[in-house]
Amino acid sequence: MKILLLRHGETVEGAQGILLGSIGGTLSDKGKAQAETMAEGILRSGFRPDRIVSSPLDRATDTSEIISKKMNLPVEINNDVSERRAGEIEGKRDEEIDWTEYERQPFEWRKHKGGESYEDVKIRVEKFLNNLEGRDFILVTHSALIRILISIFLGISVEETSDVVKGVDFRGRTFVLDTETKKMETIDLK
Repeated sequence: MKILLLRHGETVEGAQGILLGSIGGTLSDKGKAQAETMAEGILRSGFRPDRIVSSPLDRATDTSEIISKKMNLPVEINNDVSERRAGEIEGKRDEEIDWTEYERQPFEWRKHKGGESYEDVKIRVEKFLNNLEGRDFILVTHSALIRILISIFLGISVEETSDVVKGVDFRGRTFVLDTETKKMETIDLK
């Protein structure tokens, strides 16, 4: 089984520098166009999934629906692939956040009050992976979830995925994980 990893399209809030975490978010016009482009890129790539699995957050489900219409695929919502809860910083701009205490914590365990660490999220992502059935699919999710999936797949820490994903725009170039061969490849979506 192959899993094509996609990050949702740009949001209005993200374009304004607002950190969303578990807040739904609204796709911007650019984000909607990105979803169209991603669908076209997948069609050109030859990747033939049988479904889309999406985070339940609006920015991901809206991206999934756009891709679904273009590719005529059903969308399944899965709470285990929702974005990492950011706790008390959700809805704030970067400059409004005191990152001091957060950055003192070991990378894998960093979280804000009321939020989730990477290790917290890894538990639900592993549950998701352990319950996979069917054929190839598209996973529309979030940047933290993509890093966690790559971490699990490659057997490296989430912090080490920084080198793997450096410079990769998940809306223009992304990863496909092959669960049988344990290989990861990239494909261009633009």
